[in-house]
Amino acid sequence: MKMQSNYILLQKKSSKSKSIDRIDEKGNHIIHLNLQKDLQGLLNNAFDLNQNDWEEKTKFFRHVVSFQFSMGSNLIDVMFEIFNVQNNRYLNIEVTNSTKLQCVKALETINDKLLNSTNKIDEQYIIISAYDAVSEFYCNKIFSKFAHFERLFRRLLFNIYILNYGNEYYEKTIQKEISEKAKGNIRAKKHKEERYLKEFFYSLDYSDLQDLLFTQNWTSVEEVAKDKFLLNHENLSLISDEELRKFIQGIGIKSDWDRLFKDKVTLESIEEDIDYIRSQRNKVAHSKIFTYSDYKDSLKVLDKLIKAIDEAISLTQNKDFLEKNLEGFEASIQNIMRTLGQFFKHVTETVTPIQARFSDILMKIAETVSLFQVSTRPVYESLGRIALIMSNSDYDNEDMSDINEDTLIDKSDSEEE
Repeated sequence: MKMQSNYILLQKKSSKSKSIDRIDEKGNHIIHLNLQKDLQGLLNNAFDLNQNDWEEKTKFFRHVVSFQFSMGSNLIDVMFEIFNVQNNRYLNIEVTNSTKLQCVKALETINDKLLNSTNKIDEQYIIISAYDAVSEFYCNKIFSKFAHFERLFRRLLFNIYILNYGNEYYEKTIQKEISEKAKGNIRAKKHKEERYLKEFFYSLDYSDLQDLLFTQNWTSVEEVAKDKFLLNHENLSLISDEELRKFIQGIGIKSDWDRLFKDKVTLESIEEDIDYIRSQRNKVAHSKIFTYSDYKDSLKVLDKLIKAIDEAISLTQNKDFLEKNLEGFEASIQNIMRTLGQFFKHVTETVTPIQARFSDILMKIAETVSLFQVSTRPVYESLGRIALIMSNSDYDNEDMSDINEDTLIDKSDSEEE
């Protein structure tokens, strides 16, 4: 396994050789030349090399030295290659080992020696890292972790915004300038609404997401809540101070993070951590210098953020989704009750006239029956008396035909006497 890093060393103007004229104690004129060491000499001092070890490939132009570099029990094969171009130097460093990690560690150690102030290399040269194989290694190593975090974070955004605002999520609380930027980046010509819904959070830069989440603002959501509260409480003097304070805090200016995510992600340093990951991610995305220290610190923060976002997603799915369904169920029940109320009201309005007419008919029937009863009462009374006489044994049945009503009355009276 071979790995290579490349440097350009620009000679500092202040480091050019100088001559110093002075007079000694005896009055002799002395010229002292302050000659600077060439890069080869500086590297010899830093890595315990001998000038004779250098091979001159091209006279005064290209020089190469090979040696072994010890790292614990491991020996690393190293080659320095120097190109002299006027006062500047181009330095290529190649390391060889059986494992990539050992090559990386060797390049890190060599880089530290180059930049160590005791070597005085930086006194004569401005050192530019032209190709950093160490950064390349750590960028590639952590790239998948950054990608996983971004995808997970985007999933949380989609879940929460759509849960709270449905198909209007990209316009409900989001600042107009961010929404317009997203639409401009999507550049939809057909099926615009569908593409906005699907691609909104994919179209925003990392810094846009930070502005979206952590910029405090007042939205239409708070406006609706305010209007509803005032409609239900026309006289504010009748509500308690605690209730009023709670209402004001609920509609106060706040960020979307506080509005939607704060009760789900209990990470106090969330804004600082996301900003740190943004800066480190940019290093990786643009192939900038990314050291082992950057890798280690980024990994620590990423693990913390990923854990918090995983917990937020789990909480959303297990708790918020259920509550949203219950809200929908409750709203459906209320709609059903309102529909039934309207139905019964309609039925009542329709049946009441029928009931009134039916009552009139019943009253007329009752009056007719009452008149019939009055007119037939004498008949019933006569029949009752006849039945009484027939039950008396002093009279025979054949004699009943000659008895009229008056006779019956008189006879019964005389018998009673």
